[in-house]
Amino acid sequence: MRVHLILLFGLSAVLAGCSKEPSSPVTDAQTRELPPPATITRSSPLVVYTTFNGKKIKPVLDAYKAESGTNYQLLVDGSLDNLNAVDDATTLPNADIYVANSFAELSAFAEADVFRPVRSNLIDAHIPEVLRDSEGRWVAISKRVRVIVYNTDLVETNELRGIVDYAALGDETWSNRLCLSSSRNAGNQLLVAFLIADLGVRNAELAVRHWRGNFAAPPFSTDRDLIAAVAAGQCALGIVDSNTALKFAASNQNAPVAPHLFAIEEEALFDFSGAGVSRHAHDADGAIAFLEWLTSATPAALYAAQDSEMPSNPNASRGIARANWAENVAVQGSFSELGFLQEDAIKLIERARYP
Repeated sequence: MRVHLILLFGLSAVLAGCSKEPSSPVTDAQTRELPPPATITRSSPLVVYTTFNGKKIKPVLDAYKAESGTNYQLLVDGSLDNLNAVDDATTLPNADIYVANSFAELSAFAEADVFRPVRSNLIDAHIPEVLRDSEGRWVAISKRVRVIVYNTDLVETNELRGIVDYAALGDETWSNRLCLSSSRNAGNQLLVAFLIADLGVRNAELAVRHWRGNFAAPPFSTDRDLIAAVAAGQCALGIVDSNTALKFAASNQNAPVAPHLFAIEEEALFDFSGAGVSRHAHDADGAIAFLEWLTSATPAALYAAQDSEMPSNPNASRGIARANWAENVAVQGSFSELGFLQEDAIKLIERARYP
């Protein structure tokens, strides 16, 4: 799996300068009819469940309601700091559509048979094949790169030249200088699965063990804590999601932090937020209609903008999203293999004693 990055409108300069809670329903009870002649009559709202902060999806649901007259009920479980992809997908509340913040969550839902396969020419037209489940169970709405960030006061340019992939962070150069967030972080679990696919199990495990040997501090709870430690000089470098880096740069404009992105044609991993229709949806047609709308250009850009991500729809305006620093991201490969490797990744993490 390769992500080819045709880099950025001054991303380096931008960054250098610059427990789950109980499910809580939020109901939007207002109604509105579509313009004539189309009308929608519903006996109950569209029920949407999200595994993370509802602030990311609610503006999009409000826009959909204003456009279609569809009422909704939003069920929120967890927050953006939730480290587990999902504790037990079989215990999810009933909903028409499920929205997840990571590929690990989408994969867990699919394995638990939460989603129903959906075949839609509209969705296929909106989202590239690589960002859709091969069986039609889920679709990516927004994406972010798993990026290396470093302290510009502690890392020399010539040292960066040796970082050609994630495994290179296990080199002796980074002894007592590397920090990572917890292995419970869904992005890190996906990264280990990516290493297995790219290097094989043995070499992937060696890479993770070498990472651990280079730790300057125990793993941090979140990517946000990690990048703050890099800025403070506690660590020389680490790995975070690109949207975390962008948001940190926006609120810490003088922090000595910059990204190191692999050269064009080098391997990089990205994660994404996505959604799927419930196998037991009360309003399956309504859920599919919402997903078709959500994957279209303007809604996808609006959704991505809520968390400084990039829309998965290649026609979406990046002027709407705050994550407009990426000029182009071309994805090759398939996420199916990474889904199959999630369990192997967790076992490898345990063997390598990555906390």
